[in-house]
Amino acid sequence: VPPGTGHPAPHPITTGAGTSMTSQARRRRTTASALTAVGLASVITGGLTGVGSAATGPESPSAQELRAVTRTVTSTCAFAAPIGPRGVSAEITAKLPVSAAKSKPITLGELSMKLVLPRDAAQSLVTPGTSGHGSVQGGLSVVLTAVQDTKHDTITVPMDVAPTPVPDTGDLTLTATGKPPEFALESAGPVVLGLTAPTLALQSPPPDGTPATAPAKQITCTLDPEQNTTLGSIMVTPPATPQTASPAPGAPGGAPGERRGEPGTVTAQDEEPPPYIQALGLVRVTSTATVERLGVKVATGPTGLVKGRLIMRFPPDSPPVVTAQGFVSFKPVSVPFLGFGFVPVSGTVEFLPLDYKNGKDIEIVGSLDNGILTTHLEVMARMSDAKVNGTPLDLGPDCVTARPVALDIRGDYDPFGIGVIGTDPNSPDPKFRGFTLPPFKGCGVAEPLDALLTGMTSGPGNQAKVITQNLLPCHEPDHRNCPKPPS
Repeated sequence: VPPGTGHPAPHPITTGAGTSMTSQARRRRTTASALTAVGLASVITGGLTGVGSAATGPESPSAQELRAVTRTVTSTCAFAAPIGPRGVSAEITAKLPVSAAKSKPITLGELSMKLVLPRDAAQSLVTPGTSGHGSVQGGLSVVLTAVQDTKHDTITVPMDVAPTPVPDTGDLTLTATGKPPEFALESAGPVVLGLTAPTLALQSPPPDGTPATAPAKQITCTLDPEQNTTLGSIMVTPPATPQTASPAPGAPGGAPGERRGEPGTVTAQDEEPPPYIQALGLVRVTSTATVERLGVKVATGPTGLVKGRLIMRFPPDSPPVVTAQGFVSFKPVSVPFLGFGFVPVSGTVEFLPLDYKNGKDIEIVGSLDNGILTTHLEVMARMSDAKVNGTPLDLGPDCVTARPVALDIRGDYDPFGIGVIGTDPNSPDPKFRGFTLPPFKGCGVAEPLDALLTGMTSGPGNQAKVITQNLLPCHEPDHRNCPKPPS
C-alpha cells in the first residue's frame, strides 16, 4: 500500500505478447478505510481470466444459487515495535457458484472474515490517551488465488472493518466484509480458489469522533505453513452449442408431414446440447464403516478413484445437471472384535461389487447439487480368514451377505478439493441415518457358520463415511502446504 493513500497500486496484467496493461474492477462502494479492488491479474502464462463489467444477465453464473464455503487460516503479522510478530487467526466465509460459463461475468457473494488479534497487538493500535480500552477500525485486503492447470491468477478483495471496542479482557475479534470484483474465466475446466495472508490497515478512530485524517499503517502478514488454504472450486464450462430451429412444415428441409407444435414433436431448439465431461484426475479415497453390533470401525483405504469424471448436462430451460462418476476398489481389512461382546474374534472384511466373482471395481454415481453429493450404493460384504480364540475357521470363498448392502450417503463435496460424504444418524431424512448389514450366507467349509456370523455382525444402525481428496489441483512447491483431508 503506497504511503499516504490507503489503497494498493493497480496490478498490471502481462499478456502473452509481453505487453502490459492495467485492469481494474468496478467498485461496489467507496469508503475512506477500504482498500481498492483491483480484480484479476494474470501472473503467469496470461489469459486465464478477464475482469467483467457487463451487467448480470440470465446466463450469468451470478444468477445461480451460491454455496457457502468456510476456511480458517493462521498467519504471523508484523506489528510495529515493541509488539513485533504476533499470530493472527482468520475465519473466511465466501459464497461460490458451483459452475460458471466460459467468458461470462461471474459475481461471487460477499466475503466475510472474523479476524482475531492478540490483546497486546490490539491495544498497540489504540491512540495513546484514549479513555477506556479504545476501539479499532480500518480496512484489510485478502487475495484469492485462482489456479487452473499451470495458470495462476489472483483476485484482490478489499474489506471494511467497522469500529470495534477492545474488550476488557481477552483477544479482539474484528469482523470484516467485502465484495469481490466481477471477473470472467477464459478457459474451460476446474478453477481452484485458495487463500493468502491478509494485509491489514487498522487504527484507532479519533477520540472526538471525527474522521481519521492520516491513513492507517500497513501490517503485512505471512501464512503459517502446513495448513489447508483451499476455499473451493468452480467448474468452468464451454458455451453450449447454439441450436437452430426446425424448418416450418412445407419449407425446404422440412420433414414430410411434420407439424410444428404437435404433441411429441421434437424440434432442434428443444434438443439437449452435448454434455461437458471433465476428468477428475488423481483422487484419493478412504472410507470407514462403523458396525453397530460389533462396536468396531472398519477403515478401508486409502485407494484411488479410477476413471473419475464430472459430467454436466444442459437440459433446455433448466439448470445444469451435474453427475460425478468413477470406480473404486477397496483392499481387504483385518478386523479384531469381541463376538457377542466377550468372544475374541478376528476376520478379514471386504466390500465388493454385486458381480464380485468377476471383478472388484465398485461403480460410484452421484448427483452433485449446490456442493452436496448424493449417491446410492449397493455392495457385497465378504468375510474370510476368521479366528475364534485364535482357532482358525475356514469360511470359504463365498461367505457374503445374503443380499446387497444398500448405502444412501450424502455430504459436502468438492470434486477438485475435498469431499466428506456419509450417513448421519441425525439426518432429517431416515434413509441417510445409517445402513443395515444383512445376514450372511455361504459361510463355513467344514460346518455351516451362517447363523454364527449373522448373530455376531448383522443388523441396522451402522454408519459409513467416505472421504475424497483430489491431489492434482495443489500447486504448492512444499507438499506439506497442500490441503489435508479430515480424519
